Amino acid sequence: MNSAEFHRWAALVIFLAGFASFLFVEKHRHWLALACAVLVVSLGLYTPKQAFLAVNWKIVIIFFTTLAAAEVFMLSGAAAYTAETILHHVKSPCWAILVLCSLTGFLSLFVENVACVLVAAPVALSLAERLKMPPQPILVACALASNLQGCGLLIGDPPSMLMAAEARLSFFQFVWYAGKPSIFWAVQAGAVAGLAYLWFVFRKHRGRVDIEPTARLLGVIPTLSLFGVIAGLAVATQIQGGIGWGAPAACAFFALVSFVWLALKTRGSAAHDEDMEAALFEQELPSLASYVKGLDWKTTLFILAVFVPVSALAEYKWVDSLANAIKAVSFGKPTITFAYLVVASMIISGFVDNIPFLLVMLPAVTTLGNSLGIAGKPMFLYFGLLLGTSVGGNITPIGAQANVAAVGLLRKHGHPMKLKDYMALSLPYTILAVAASCAFTYLIYGPK
Repeated sequence: MNSAEFHRWAALVIFLAGFASFLFVEKHRHWLALACAVLVVSLGLYTPKQAFLAVNWKIVIIFFTTLAAAEVFMLSGAAAYTAETILHHVKSPCWAILVLCSLTGFLSLFVENVACVLVAAPVALSLAERLKMPPQPILVACALASNLQGCGLLIGDPPSMLMAAEARLSFFQFVWYAGKPSIFWAVQAGAVAGLAYLWFVFRKHRGRVDIEPTARLLGVIPTLSLFGVIAGLAVATQIQGGIGWGAPAACAFFALVSFVWLALKTRGSAAHDEDMEAALFEQELPSLASYVKGLDWKTTLFILAVFVPVSALAEYKWVDSLANAIKAVSFGKPTITFAYLVVASMIISGFVDNIPFLLVMLPAVTTLGNSLGIAGKPMFLYFGLLLGTSVGGNITPIGAQANVAAVGLLRKHGHPMKLKDYMALSLPYTILAVAASCAFTYLIYGPK
């Protein structure tokens, strides 16, 4: 075996080994991804400079800075205060649960999903206590809604950012693309279907519930900063025709504003040395050290490192081979290809991390669209892949970080959830939501 052939097969083995390890050692996936990146360089597949350039630093910066701004927004109490104020006017138990799920989903359009679940958790636990029912279905329903809505806009979730980078989409093109309603509206179609199912699940709860607002609004600057992040992404991506350096610069600026607010707010006060979860539950601001420590450094490192082995996979033509294989099994027909992508991505993302999966599949879909003769960008294939991947993570408790957080919180508060009970709620929800959102996508963007 010559050197070129060795490098080609090494790229595949490193990726597959890493991908499998993420499934079995999920807690340490960031170190495993870094080990894969180091192997790519150590075996001579890439030089250190090539590995550095393989990382999409714009995506890494956008993810981390939007996360940093969103965490301060959550800590300010604005989200919890708004949710409780709205729920105060909802007296029906069933509709109170549905409104809480809807609010969690709406919030996840702009904020990382795990943080949304952490904000919803105290309300869900209190609501369950008032209704004298187990809290598991309520909090899991919030997590399901959060994962669904997370891919509706550019800012909500890493998969959306990755698709925006591949397809060169602006913020507004997630809402309206080429004169047609875009993926945001497809997600809303799925959300309506999901809520209809949740109504069926919770419809038996009768009576009256009174939720008194207890959350404190600690300041408006974090809310304005989050709006600044959204506006900065919208304007910068619109001007630059996709994700250029203007978007991460804007996000970094408003994240810094949020950090300065937190620093001034906690200066001279009895800031608590506790983790982010405890701070949200107790409606207290953590110390700056606790805030910095509580940021999602692991996911940031994971995203950064996983670019390298995935890029090597593309460099050594494995992505092209994957595109050709998909074309062969779908008989070169766009409709069958769309169905395969949706179903396969939904199943796979229920068990493995969706970030490396999407990093491989997005360029494969680009190649596939060209080979299928689809003029321009294969948007219905991109959207089908993103919807199947993002929403498919709802199927199992390990399919998405929001699910892991919800199940972990329930266990921590003495309410463990069995897998069969989780999937009894998640599987029908996922199938209905994906079916509705993908049907909408195909009707709007599918081949005529």
